[in-house]
Amino acid sequence: MVSLRLSLAAALSFSLLTACSKSPENQAAKKKIWNNEIEVSDLEKASKEKLDASKLAANTKVKDRILRMTAQEAMLRHEPFEYKGKARIIVGGRKRRLDVTEKTKITVGLHGSFSVQQKDAEDKPTRALVYNNGTMFIRNGSGDMRAQGIVNNQHLGVLEEAWEPLSVFSSYFGSRFTLKSAGIENFNKREVFKYEISLGEGPDLIESKDGDRAKKPLSLSGSLLVDTKTAVVLKASLKGKLEVPSAKAPTSTVAAAKKEPKAGTIIVRLDYALRSIEAQEQRPSKFIDAIRRHPTDLNPLAFMKSDTRTSTVIGGAKKKQKKPAAKKTKK
Repeated sequence: MVSLRLSLAAALSFSLLTACSKSPENQAAKKKIWNNEIEVSDLEKASKEKLDASKLAANTKVKDRILRMTAQEAMLRHEPFEYKGKARIIVGGRKRRLDVTEKTKITVGLHGSFSVQQKDAEDKPTRALVYNNGTMFIRNGSGDMRAQGIVNNQHLGVLEEAWEPLSVFSSYFGSRFTLKSAGIENFNKREVFKYEISLGEGPDLIESKDGDRAKKPLSLSGSLLVDTKTAVVLKASLKGKLEVPSAKAPTSTVAAAKKEPKAGTIIVRLDYALRSIEAQEQRPSKFIDAIRRHPTDLNPLAFMKSDTRTSTVIGGAKKKQKKPAAKKTKK
């Protein structure tokens, strides 16, 4: 829908510029279609904002702006692309340990279409989605793709969840997520700024904005490659470790001697690469309709001829007609 609106606006502006004068009335008319103002969304405004990708190491606002960039904005800034990544998070404590790996492939195509495919550590499918022309096709696990309506932009929610590991992991380290410029390189035929990631100076605890517990960064390393023209991160590799103080963590030497619960740990790892691809519309090869309609009865008035099959409950099931018994002939 975004690309369609942009194309429509561009076509209108071009036709008006070539056919109309520069009078105030005609200039105002350029902004209207059928008496309706063309409103530029916040997303479109953000995608057109000039971001200096050379300043990530020195400018905190630019760094946060690029690290928090959404998938939707990246789609508008960059030509059709394929994203392949592997995110892993290990949450450990004294008694419990959770190890989750998510392998993700995002393919962006023509006319705003895209697909998301995700697998677990053993390459077993966990989720798949294809969005095309206002229709969402989705699959959980290894089942069949199903067409269904969109509820509260659910397709965008899935897209952003698949894209967000860089934003989420970097936010764990807050202001201590430090970047150091490492020059300019070429990556997949594109010029990029390279940055080395490290754990910098800052507060001992990083407070969470989503209500989660504060985290204590312990280590961090990795690198980023950022496109010089679009400011989209084309490659990221990082690993870090944090400590999460327990809600019942010892507050004194006496409490510590009682062996109260210790802090848990979080280990995060992320590797992904994004490359430009040939523009193709994304669509499922096959799918099942979410709504199955009852077959239409092509002879709904059959019950009037003693053939009681109908498309409703009237008359019930079709009854077999008994053949008349053959007449016996007298010898």
